[in-house]
Amino acid sequence: EVMYGDINESGGRSRACKPSRSRGRIAEVLAGARATIQEPSRPVTPASLDARVDHIPESDSYFHSAPKSNTSSFLYANILSSSSHEPSRSSNTSKPILTHSSSGTDISLLLLDISDNLTLIETCLHSVSVDASYLSTALHNMTQSVDKFAKYMKSVSFSDNTVLYNRLVEVLCHILDSTQSRAVRQQTCRHILRLHLAKYPVDVQLLSPDDARILLRTTRDLYLSVNDDTPSAGEEEAGVNADDDVMVRGGIDLILELLGVVWTQVKGGMGVLPGKSARRETLPQNAGMSLKMFLEAGVHAAGVMRCYSKKDTNRKRLGHIGAMSTLSDGLKAVIRVYSAHRKQVAKTAKGVDAASNSLSRDESVTLSQLGYIMVQVVGTIRNFALDSVGRQQMLSNYTICHLCDLLNLFETNHELCLNCVRVTAKISLLEPFRSQLNTDPRYVAAITQVILNEAEMCLRVMNGDDEISWPSWHTWPLLSRAAFSLGNMTTTNDANRLLIANTCRCLRPLIVILQTCGCSLMHLYSTSSMDDDDSEGTSERGDAFGSRERSSDHGSDDEGDDGGLAEQELGDATVKLIRLFANLSINESIGKTLAKRRDSTKMLLELLACSEVGRNHDELQLNVVAACTNLTFYSCQMDTVASPRGSPDSATDTTKDLQSMATRLSNYLFHDNPEVVLEAARALGNLTRCDAVIQTLCVTRATEALVLLLSHSDFEILLAVTGALINVSANPQALSCLTDSERPAQNLAAVLRRSSFKHLPLTTLVCQVFHNLLLHGNNFDKVVNDALGDSLAELLDCAEDFEGTEKYSQFISVGKLVMAYLKECR
Repeated sequence: EVMYGDINESGGRSRACKPSRSRGRIAEVLAGARATIQEPSRPVTPASLDARVDHIPESDSYFHSAPKSNTSSFLYANILSSSSHEPSRSSNTSKPILTHSSSGTDISLLLLDISDNLTLIETCLHSVSVDASYLSTALHNMTQSVDKFAKYMKSVSFSDNTVLYNRLVEVLCHILDSTQSRAVRQQTCRHILRLHLAKYPVDVQLLSPDDARILLRTTRDLYLSVNDDTPSAGEEEAGVNADDDVMVRGGIDLILELLGVVWTQVKGGMGVLPGKSARRETLPQNAGMSLKMFLEAGVHAAGVMRCYSKKDTNRKRLGHIGAMSTLSDGLKAVIRVYSAHRKQVAKTAKGVDAASNSLSRDESVTLSQLGYIMVQVVGTIRNFALDSVGRQQMLSNYTICHLCDLLNLFETNHELCLNCVRVTAKISLLEPFRSQLNTDPRYVAAITQVILNEAEMCLRVMNGDDEISWPSWHTWPLLSRAAFSLGNMTTTNDANRLLIANTCRCLRPLIVILQTCGCSLMHLYSTSSMDDDDSEGTSERGDAFGSRERSSDHGSDDEGDDGGLAEQELGDATVKLIRLFANLSINESIGKTLAKRRDSTKMLLELLACSEVGRNHDELQLNVVAACTNLTFYSCQMDTVASPRGSPDSATDTTKDLQSMATRLSNYLFHDNPEVVLEAARALGNLTRCDAVIQTLCVTRATEALVLLLSHSDFEILLAVTGALINVSANPQALSCLTDSERPAQNLAAVLRRSSFKHLPLTTLVCQVFHNLLLHGNNFDKVVNDALGDSLAELLDCAEDFEGTEKYSQFISVGKLVMAYLKECR
């Protein structure tokens, strides 16, 4: 029996391969397979089927009778795959990809398939009402054929099938003109992108204005459809899926491929780099217009990426296909081009070959378009920063370093700068990203430059420059994110503090902006207070600030909403800036420098006043009080403050400012937030090293507040309060504030019993207060003796077993002095 054979020219079999029993069945199958590979043959379409498809009617009746489900298809590829003459394939075997080496019959069938489907779609488009569901099904079924056709166009000469290509693009563009169905437009845009990327894989010099216009329209339409979550009219009734399924079926891969082409052109210079004049001369006449539209298409393509990456599932898919690497390549390419542009501008400014290096208007527009692309790219990166997988990819691509370079290059593009600092603010909380920023000082300096630029604008307005308007829409959000990033970089890194304060000279600009924030907040708070007094039914409306915030969430456009949003953005920026100020003042040299500047103390007083007037601003109050703690640590060590004891009238201006600060800080000793109470007590502990401040506290009866705080449950607060009382009790003129009643001694004794050996430092401080009271107090020994009882003696007896240890040595020495005073008085 003849099983396999070769076909000769006459159609007969020249020889036959008979089965051999000795070789076995497996050998026979392999031999037959080899013979088939030598002369491959594919099944042909039956003559009856050819007759049917050659006479497809073009009337509307045939169109409406066609099936509309995804299970049935008009494509010849699907018909052939289901034909009985096609060899059966297992479900896990993919169909072979059509290549240039395929037979002419396959190419003819593919071209015929596309041509006939275009005829059907044209029939649908010429009908009175366009069926969106049918178009969606037809476009979905054409996906495989369009992909094969695009691969075929890449592998052979493009001119061989220009007519069909132009017809296909024309029909697809007609679909965009004929329907508003979101799903149909997405599918259409996907096919157009696939075809154009096959036509222009790398070099955009050949891109015609018409093709560039089509590409721009396609990406813009795709961006609008992806950005709009509401389905178009009639989609739900037609059964069309209006989600982003088309992006999952390869659309987002085409967007990434398009962005890769954009980066390739950017790396090549696009005729804007110095020394590229030869290339500019070789460009076609309309290349400039084509390039503008092509880059504009890149802007919308990056916008599609930003919108698509908002969902968690989409970000995971983008991570698997290497989207972050593509985005990082774009950042590096644009940084390279813009850096060369900066050098060219610098040469022009110096007069070095200015005529040959001057940029044309087209080149300037091209550079600005790169900034618009980066706005969308950085917005996409911001979405990736929301999950751990995206952050890990950002870390491996050094994305945060590239963002800082963009800040340095695009400092006038406020939208791009805002997006960059939004990302740095998020990821600078993590130590690996901070380590990358610490590799080069220019990264931290680039973020600092944001504050310097805004401070320069503020000073110009303060000096009466009417040509500029400040603050702008971006001012407070930009300052907030930049200050937050720098605050993260200076929490524990002393080198960054010196870099920002000394190298970048950011102290004075920072103080200027904080002074402006204080004045602006005071104005907003006072205005809102007047509105509350003039309004009726306040109990029904609630807090003025709260009502504004709630109404702004509902998207109202009245002035109250704008005021609430402005207050929120301004307050947030003030919090982040004062946090940066507090971190910088941790450094000893910077702290002493700030302590010598009276404007820094005045600025803190203004912010303290604002935080007292403002409501529900615990974060602002906490950071302002913490900044006072850091600054007063060095302020009370200055010679101007350590004045001899005398009347408050003899104090210097700096001392008067510290007295005012102490008075305001005493108002926070009974705050609802224990963290605010703790920082206020620490600040008063620093301020009580100044004799004039102690006198002020006695006059304002703030010392009584400190005594009352001895009943607090937080031992950290008790430690800070007791430290302040040590300074007060060491001043003979203020001693009467603590000895006029028995309450101070009783509260101190209660603290000593509570702390015992569990909080030995606090116990030691309490003994130091008793020592000062007994040393300077008159007839106060009986009060102290009654308050202590046998508590101190028992503690000393227990501590004698550890007398040789360093931990108990200070307590034992101070405790014995107190007991000696008590025995002497007896």
